[in-house]
Amino acid sequence: MTYHRSEVGPLAIVISSRPIDAADAEWVARLVNAYNVFVSDGGPVLHRVAPSAMQRAAAEVAALERLTGARLSHEVVLTSKRNSQRAHRKLAEVALKIARRLNGVVDLTDLIDELTVAHTITGHTSDGKPFEYHVATPETLESWMAHPRFRMAC
Repeated sequence: MTYHRSEVGPLAIVISSRPIDAADAEWVARLVNAYNVFVSDGGPVLHRVAPSAMQRAAAEVAALERLTGARLSHEVVLTSKRNSQRAHRKLAEVALKIARRLNGVVDLTDLIDELTVAHTITGHTSDGKPFEYHVATPETLESWMAHPRFRMAC
């Protein structure tokens, strides 16, 4: 997968098992814009909507489909331009709202040691490179956000 490890700030990917139509994409854009206007101290959140199968190796898609019990359709990639605690919180809040609307899960893009209740996705890409990261349901992400050591992966 090409998104892991943001060079600037935190990164999260909301994975949806249903197609993201124009109305959903517009709702996501309005949500992100609202967070960027009203919560400016965390830095801007950037987003992109893409088909899941185009961004992930076949083994990764299979592992995620086993986890969710559904075929993957689309994902919303979220990143922040700042690496502050506020940026991590804002990114998680946006990811949580999107995951709930799309009945999706959140790819946290890395392993987070303190997050013991998330699902771990592991495997190898088609070129043999290993991958391993946590995926959280909306409930798991919300619980993690209340943890004193909360952070998103960078």
